[in-house]
This record gives sequence, structure tokens and C-alpha cells, in this order.
Amino acid sequence: MAWSWPATTAGLVGDLQVLHRYLKAEVELYKLKRGSPMNVEACATLCANILSSRRYFPYWVHLIIGGTDAKGGHVFSLDAAGGCLPDKFTTSGSGSPYVFGVLEDHFKEGLTISDGVDLAVRAVTAAMKRDAASGDGLDVVTITKAGYEKLSDEEIKRRKEKLNLT
Repeated sequence: MAWSWPATTAGLVGDLQVLHRYLKAEVELYKLKRGSPMNVEACATLCANILSSRRYFPYWVHLIIGGTDAKGGHVFSLDAAGGCLPDKFTTSGSGSPYVFGVLEDHFKEGLTISDGVDLAVRAVTAAMKRDAASGDGLDVVTITKAGYEKLSDEEIKRRKEKLNLT
């Protein structure tokens, strides 16, 4: 697993930052010891173990860990008690019921990257309209075998206009 900074949380940002630093170190140690990168599932399991450990407990976060490795693309939802669930898609935060509603209604296996981005924009925009705690900003990234890419604000605005979400 290639490690990069992007992370998401519903909870305390400080807790996310501490966990991120710890995970980054563990991922690098894994690579040094074994000569190969840690896969996404192992990283998610390691983080779940940290979250459930009484030694480190509690971290007030709900995390999403995702990425690609030799086995393909993965998304895991981790709760503050150490639960770790793989899924096709997930969401976190106070607006997540709205996001899940849109995703469950429109997600299809085999979506193109572009269609997936449009679906994410539609889902998060629904949450921002109906949940005051969801804020009014939108960051969109794609994670593929080619790497991590953040969409520009102009690209997000263009997509929102195309989807009649402005």
C-alpha cells in the first residue's frame, strides 16, 4: 500500500492526526521488515486493533480507510470501538444518512471513475443541503492504481452545474 496523507474522519481531528502518524510509521516499518508494502486490509485491521486497544482507547473518531493494492480497490469503515467493516462504499459524519440514501439509490457495480465522482458530488451535496453540521465545502479525490488525485474546485463546480446541483 502506498501511503499518502489523505484521510477522513467524523470526530476529533487531533485524534485522527495522532492515528495517522502512528499508522504511517507502522506501514513504513512493515515495508522495511518485509520488503513489500502493507495491503489495505492489513492497514485497516491494524487501525481497528489500535482503536479497540484499552491501552490507547479512546480515540473519538469514525474513520474511512481506502486504497488499492495487488488485490484491487478497498474501502473500510472503522468505528471508535475498533469495528472494521469492508464495503463497496461508506460514509461518516452527521450527514451520512443523506449520503447513504443517495449512494444506496444510485450506486451500481462497474461505475466509471467519472460516474463515481458525479455520484459522490451528488451524495455529499445532498448532505450539505440537509445537515447544518456537514458544512458547505466539498473535496473530492480519486484513488486508483495510478495514484491519488484531488479534483480542483473548478472541476467540482463544473460537475455540480452539469448535475443541476447549484
